[in-house]
Amino acid sequence: MLAELNGGKLDNQAVLQEKTMQAMERYSVSIHPDIPGVGYGFESSFPNFNNGQFVIDKSGAGSGFQSQQWLLPEQKTGLFIALNSAKDARKMRSLLFQSFMDHYFPKPVTSPPSYMNTLKSELQYLEGTYSDLRLPAWHYEVEATHGGLLVTDAYGVHELKQLKDLLFIDDTGRLAAFKKDDKGRIAYFEYNKADSWSERLPDVKLYADVPPDSPYAKDIRYLRQQGLLEREDPLNFNPEQPITRAQFMGWLIPTFGIKLSEEPIMFKDTRNSPYAAEIQTALEGGVITGMPKGTFEPNRSITRQEAAVILSRLLQLGLGIMPSAKVQLKGQTDAWALDGVQHIVASGYYGPEVTPDADGAFDYRSRQPMLRQEAAAMIHRYP
Repeated sequence: MLAELNGGKLDNQAVLQEKTMQAMERYSVSIHPDIPGVGYGFESSFPNFNNGQFVIDKSGAGSGFQSQQWLLPEQKTGLFIALNSAKDARKMRSLLFQSFMDHYFPKPVTSPPSYMNTLKSELQYLEGTYSDLRLPAWHYEVEATHGGLLVTDAYGVHELKQLKDLLFIDDTGRLAAFKKDDKGRIAYFEYNKADSWSERLPDVKLYADVPPDSPYAKDIRYLRQQGLLEREDPLNFNPEQPITRAQFMGWLIPTFGIKLSEEPIMFKDTRNSPYAAEIQTALEGGVITGMPKGTFEPNRSITRQEAAVILSRLLQLGLGIMPSAKVQLKGQTDAWALDGVQHIVASGYYGPEVTPDADGAFDYRSRQPMLRQEAAAMIHRYP
């Protein structure tokens, strides 16, 4: 950090050339001129707390830890935090940075923003589903309103008001923007996930056997928009049929945005499966362990508790998202699956098939086979 703030030198020894540091400290790409972008590794994770200062930062996360560094090159100032827990880590990082900036670099007094009085019909061309380019599972649902937008993501529902063409702001001061492609079509969106943009997913038709008023229709459409069903029947979804263990892995693993394994297939009974690479990738990542005697049983229906454990492991190992709350469960759940089911139910990664009773207890129906429509709801609603 000291070298970065001193033109690449530490104790008069050049670690990096000054011109290299200057290049690293510039934003190279931005979705909108009013929004800080990204450079050679650095970005701007909490721009609404910059208080008019030029800030670059970089965060890191893994299983059980998170860290972040902020640099204010013009002020020769830096800040670093490391946490040995993923629970509420983003909230802690944002509160630390906000408090630090408000104390040492308070926000200048400015006039309140002036909002555009745009008609709902004039903003409907922005509506759609936008999927993150790094983590496809992270997605936004954008809906037009009078004068702004409603944006739904993993954090909840946000009301955005329009400031300029393609530029919006929420009630915390966080900016959001859209970008057109070279043909003038709305293609990208950026809001509250700083490390990448989201791309607009194509509009798709529902399957012949999925009525528009089905409580799972939106979930199933999302899977088709993400391209997760291209290896299946293009006409029928068979929503109430159980999903196999192989199919579940084939739907889930691509949403994590990692390159599929090219290593030899380890499970002998998956070598001819169309989802062999997804299963192998999950094995190498520690998400699955398989069955005794080196098998995976790809064609067996996956139980709801098996699916919950797999998704819980993926969240913990891949994103460092640990179980943060517990709910009251009823019904039968095997001991080995209890933590995973708790994690998924507490996070709300399920469809309308799961509801609390009058005492607030949930019957996840853990030992029952997971239906295809239920798997669609689970994948649509995480992370």
